[in-house]
Amino acid sequence: NVAAALVALAALCSLIAFSGWVVDVPALRGFGYDDFPIWPLTAIGYFCLACGFLASIFDRDRLASAFWLVPLLIALASTLQNALAMDFGTDRLFFWDLVSAYEAPHPGRPGPSPTTIFILLATPG
Repeated sequence: NVAAALVALAALCSLIAFSGWVVDVPALRGFGYDDFPIWPLTAIGYFCLACGFLASIFDRDRLASAFWLVPLLIALASTLQNALAMDFGTDRLFFWDLVSAYEAPHPGRPGPSPTTIFILLATPG
């Protein structure tokens, strides 16, 4: 099934980005763009989206819903922090020292694009 293969490839890309944080290789975090990493929570969100779609393709709808809950929670936390101008600390749950080294308004926090993608792709499921 082509759809399952493409979704598996998307999951693999998310794992590659996350592995860049695990093994401290900046080139993996941003697929060669060291200054623009895929934040750990964003990689986890995309991975769970892909796993949810794989589960759905194979008629495992309850499992898919469980996977899709993760990016929705990440999006909710990011949206609330931005709307309330607060920092819940979720941005630096993983790899605090590495994430904090980046010059960004909110290092580690998924931006508006990934947050919107998480909501749009996980909600219909």
